[in-house]
Amino acid sequence: ATTVRFNNLEVARWLREVVGTHADTKRVPDFLYEQVDDQLLRSCLGGLFNGDGTYTRAVGRASGTLSYTTISEPLAYQIRHTCLRFGVKTAIY
Repeated sequence: ATTVRFNNLEVARWLREVVGTHADTKRVPDFLYEQVDDQLLRSCLGGLFNGDGTYTRAVGRASGTLSYTTISEPLAYQIRHTCLRFGVKTAIY
């Protein structure tokens, strides 16, 4: 695991406000959905999957399953909404 510490109270306070304080309250910041260019939102989604996502390759096939596990139900639905925005169908289990 990698730890990033912020010694700036303003940055730490802002992060707590926009993404949540605990695993069960994490969320995608609203301002990402308000951007004219979807690249920032796409990069955030990529960062989520690069950090906490998993890819399971299907045996004998060139495809597989990309998964993201979270305790935060709002985050799960935001990720689903974001994927649909980019034309990717998802399911929540």
